[in-house]
Amino acid sequence: KNEFGIVQIPIFLAFILGTFTLRYLSKFLDSYHSLLIGFSITLFASVTTVLISFFAPTNLFLIISSISIYKFGYGMFSAPFTRIILDSTSQSKGMTSALLYFIFFVVGSVASAMFGYVYNETVLSFTLYISICSSDGVSLLQIT
Repeated sequence: KNEFGIVQIPIFLAFILGTFTLRYLSKFLDSYHSLLIGFSITLFASVTTVLISFFAPTNLFLIISSISIYKFGYGMFSAPFTRIILDSTSQSKGMTSALLYFIFFVVGSVASAMFGYVYNETVLSFTLYISICSSDGVSLLQIT
């Protein structure tokens, strides 16, 4: 029961390192290129997490490592993504931000609700859930 908190350390640390990396890269790259680099890392990590969850579902080290890589990429792409969204409309920043995070909430809720229908205590259902969560993030980026 105490391991859950310890497992979260590399994931949060990876996100923090991703934001620091973004801060460094933002001196040389614009928001769009930073977004592409971060998205490429998250896409790679999503595919890797899906493959690991199917082929090695009991290897916690591999799963945590791939999720940490995902969070590193997310740390790199979350700020430019939000900035591009806020600058892409003539609406007020408050309204745009509220709608953006509402969409995040809806996507997360749909993914969580789908887990109840998909999960049946098998490796395939776990992998399918990981795939759904990964594809929700990819489709959200394509919407924008």
